[in-house]
Amino acid sequence: MKLALAKSPEFRVAGEAGDGPSLLKLLREANTPDVVILDISMPGMRGIQVVREVRELDLNVRVLVLTMHKEEEVLCQALMAGADGILLKEELAKELVPGLRTVLGGEVYVSPRVMHEVEDSWLKMFIGSREDTSVEGLSGKEAQVLSLLAGGESNAEIAARLQISRLSVSRHRAKLMEKLRIKRTADLVKYAVRKGYAS
Repeated sequence: MKLALAKSPEFRVAGEAGDGPSLLKLLREANTPDVVILDISMPGMRGIQVVREVRELDLNVRVLVLTMHKEEEVLCQALMAGADGILLKEELAKELVPGLRTVLGGEVYVSPRVMHEVEDSWLKMFIGSREDTSVEGLSGKEAQVLSLLAGGESNAEIAARLQISRLSVSRHRAKLMEKLRIKRTADLVKYAVRKGYAS
């Protein structure tokens, strides 16, 4: 993994852990990384359980799971536990960087070989549903609008960037406030920063 990441200066290894309990301890004590790369077969604790516990820490962190299993049940369990992506170990060298970029962009990543093998299955439908909705129940477009609002862009600028009408931006903004139970734009921006939608 380090060799693969060394070719991409945008990434830096912030820490390492040899098992589930050590990883959870590291996350509680250290600065939260942007993404955790997690071996689903790690010793001391089932990887899927570790994913659940990482989610219970309520950290703004993406989770990319490594596995050698292609069984739909295992893959679905990982996604349902809160994983943001699944990467086959055999595809690690060529898929790690694209996988990281995808999950850091807020989308679900599943190794192309897995997607090919599960074509037309319920796992593929489940992956699609995960891509359409963020953890807070926001659609992909709502999350984009939230991020741009928090970055200080006006409705007109957001409309131009996303190639939608100003009316659509206003509707997304109203829906965001309704879903998040936020009444003021300033509080919406604070929420976006706290949850990592904007710096």
